[in-house]
Parts: sequence; C-alpha cells; structure tokens
Amino acid sequence: MKKPSDELPYHVRQLQALVARFTGPAKKKEELQQQLNYYLTGHRGEREVDYHLSYMPRDDIAIIKNLRLNDGLHHFELDRIVITPGTLLMLEVKHISGIVKIHSKLHQMTRKTPTGELQRFSDPVTQAERHYKQLQEWFRYRKWPSVPVEKQIIFSSPNVILDVEDADENFFKNACLIERVPQRLTALTQKHPQQVFTRSQMIRMEKNLNDAHEKLVQNVFEVYHVLPNQIVTGVQCPKCERYGMIWKMGQWHCPICHHRSKTAHAEALKHYALLFKSTITNQECRAFLRIASESVTRKMLQKMNLPATGSTKGTLYHLPT
Repeated sequence: MKKPSDELPYHVRQLQALVARFTGPAKKKEELQQQLNYYLTGHRGEREVDYHLSYMPRDDIAIIKNLRLNDGLHHFELDRIVITPGTLLMLEVKHISGIVKIHSKLHQMTRKTPTGELQRFSDPVTQAERHYKQLQEWFRYRKWPSVPVEKQIIFSSPNVILDVEDADENFFKNACLIERVPQRLTALTQKHPQQVFTRSQMIRMEKNLNDAHEKLVQNVFEVYHVLPNQIVTGVQCPKCERYGMIWKMGQWHCPICHHRSKTAHAEALKHYALLFKSTITNQECRAFLRIASESVTRKMLQKMNLPATGSTKGTLYHLPT
C-alpha cells in the first residue's frame, strides 16, 4: 500500500511561515506561536498513534492521514482512516494532557490546568458520531456501496489521566488510551471477518479518498488579523536564521555569520507561496528576495524548473505548494 505522508497540514505550514516572518507586536507574535504550538502538539499526538498503528499487518491495511472531505454541505476532517479488508476504521486523536473529566450526560469534556483553570472541550464522542455520519453521507452522495465503518477516539498523550466517573458505556466503547490502540483496533477488525474489499479495491478506495482531499488554504492575513507589511522579506540564513542574505557571485552570503548557500532562496519562495499566493512574477520575486537584477532573478527562477505561463515581463512562475 502507499506509504502515508507525515507532512503537516497545509494551513499549519501557512502558520509556520507566518510565525517565522512576522515582525509585528511581540504580544501578537506570542499568540501566533501559541496557536502553532497547539497544532504541532496535535500533530505529535497523531505521530504517536502512527507508531502504534505500525504494529498492524502493513500488507493488509492502508492508512490515510489528515483527510479533509466535503459531504456536499460542510467540510470535515478525519485524523486517520485505516482501510482493512473488512471495514474502515475512523480514528479521532485527542492529544490532551492533565486530568480530563468526561461528562457523558452533558456531552462535554473538561480539563483542569496546572494553574487550576477549568477548560471546556467539545464532547469527543459527539464529534466522532458527527464525522461518522458525514463520512457515510460522503459515500452515499457518490453512490458508493454501503461501507462498514468503525470509529474510535484515541487519547494519545502519555500524561493524560481520564476521570470517567461520569462517563457512560458509549464512551468506553468508542474511546481508548494510546497504549491500547493495537488491541482495540484488532478487536474492531475482528467484528468484520467477512472480506468487503479485495487488495485492488483497497488500493482504489485509498486513491479515491486521497483524490477527494481538499486541503484547507487560508488567507492568513484575514484569519490571524495581521498586515502584509508586518512580514519580513528577504532570504533567511539556514545557519544563524537571520534574514537578509545577499546574492553575489552565484550564491547567498550571510552578512552576520558568513554562511554561504546556493539554494537558500527556495525556502523563502515556499514562504511566499504559503503567505501570499502560489504564483510569482520576476518583479515580485525581486522585491521578496531583495534582489536588484531582473536577469539574475529570471535565471534563478528558470533554474528551479518551475512551470511558467505567459511571456516576457508578464511571466508567472508557479511555486510548489
């Protein structure tokens, strides 16, 4: 089966680029960093789940990561989908540490922080049930045959303590701690011993689901309330991480640590695509990389073998995303 990607979701990479280049107020930068940390913490939790999934027989399953689908009305995100010969396993990952209390009758989840603050979270069972219905609707909308789906909520942090005094049987049925992932998923697959998918059908379903993925592309300036003029331009030194490398004699020179690189502009153009748009003109590239020469910039872009449309000064280079 196709090896699943560990790449961060697109909107998280957008926020990474924003944090890296934001020059506005320190308090705002701290807010952006906190949001990024939240996303990265969740990603680490998903990686922990992937480790436990690695104990499942790889030849008999396909794993899809961070899938974002549209059921015809709304987008919904699935942390992990595991395709087996008999069923689909829909996994919701919760990477929350501390003492977490489950209130099944109230349909909510709360956590007490180290400072004593009580935080409220959405009920994970309700969320999983909603995603389950949306996935079934996604199949129905495309006139696919009925597919057996099992759902499971995984608490991935080793530092979580679940207070389940007010949890009901539905929670215990649909949730587990990360250490029990292999056993729980094995039990769920054993509920469906009849083969529903051949190997070729599993591969085709994996491709269809991946092809239907719609990445979340955000206008970071609107979402995070920042201004374009708060973004530092220039090429970042890969060694000292300061901005303002200078292009001379066919390579980038850092005026701070004197590091040299021939390809440091590639990362800067990735940031440009994530923050602004996926196409760039020679003039826009010169402004962002702080290069004066039109011919040097043209040769640099051409050397990257980027797809291009248009001609002369109106040429648009399509940046990788």
